Amino acid sequence: MENYSNVKVTHKQMPTNQFISLPEVFCQRDTELRVTAAAKRLKQNLQPTHLDVKLARYPDGKLVVIDGNTRRLAWERNLAPKPNEVHATIYDVIDDNQAKDLYETLDSQLAVERSANRLQSAIKIVWKDTPTVLKSSTIKNGNFLNGIKYASKDLFLNDGKLLGWKGNIDTAVLALRTYQFEIDEIDKLIWNDGEELKTHQNQITAMLLILKKYHHLYHTQGYETLLEGLKHWLRCDRLPMDRVFHKKNQRYTVKGTHSKYRNQVDPITFMNNYDWRSLGFDVKGASGTDIPYTLDKYLYCLDNFMKGKYMAKLSDTSYVYKNWMRNVDYKIAE
Repeated sequence: MENYSNVKVTHKQMPTNQFISLPEVFCQRDTELRVTAAAKRLKQNLQPTHLDVKLARYPDGKLVVIDGNTRRLAWERNLAPKPNEVHATIYDVIDDNQAKDLYETLDSQLAVERSANRLQSAIKIVWKDTPTVLKSSTIKNGNFLNGIKYASKDLFLNDGKLLGWKGNIDTAVLALRTYQFEIDEIDKLIWNDGEELKTHQNQITAMLLILKKYHHLYHTQGYETLLEGLKHWLRCDRLPMDRVFHKKNQRYTVKGTHSKYRNQVDPITFMNNYDWRSLGFDVKGASGTDIPYTLDKYLYCLDNFMKGKYMAKLSDTSYVYKNWMRNVDYKIAE
């Protein structure tokens, strides 16, 4: 036994059956997604290092698995040859926060935890005490890292400091809590009653921001209008009828025949029909240039939709995203 940085560390040979019976750490990423591939590696290329596992021990003696959860599941399901014993390194922790920090540090050192995995861990933390069940693979599997990052990084904490984006679990948890309601709504839209719709990161950022801006319309026809518009945007189709939403009286009216409407369509149909490649950038791109440039266009169109405007062309959309984030009236949920 040794003491290092005030953390007690114990090394122990542990029967594999005992190891299999232990629970995973509360912030463990989605193990189910990796167990099949891990089992294949275990069967094809057995290595002594596969016997090394990391555990955390709470003050009440409870043990949880920090590193080795995928192997544990593979052995439990008899998907790979099971050893008689594993070599366990046990770290004493005070509480969940210390266990989370240990998990993040060890996985970073072992180069197995990517940013998307940290987002999965954060999702598990944020949604563990809610009745909501995430269904779409995009949201449930944490495949929207840039989506949540660009909706959050320029927001401020309650102490006036900028959140930024450190890429760790704590930052992701704060961002997810800020947009938890909106993420639930987007998950339902993408899930589409089991016929999951395709989306991309920039589209998710735009949906997060427009849903947050118009959250005050919740339980009104205006909010249902927004959800309907987003649904048709995801489906890449036209709205079911040629109509315009009037914010003032919270209802749609059929578009008139006045000449000012000539050649104009609603902004959702406009986005679905527009040749974005003609602008010389990729709306699905993840570069530091493509993302804000795309969000300028998307947010401009979505806001016009909620204002009941029609469009025939794109006007100057410079700095729409930047000004949008500058003018938000909410902070990060701490």
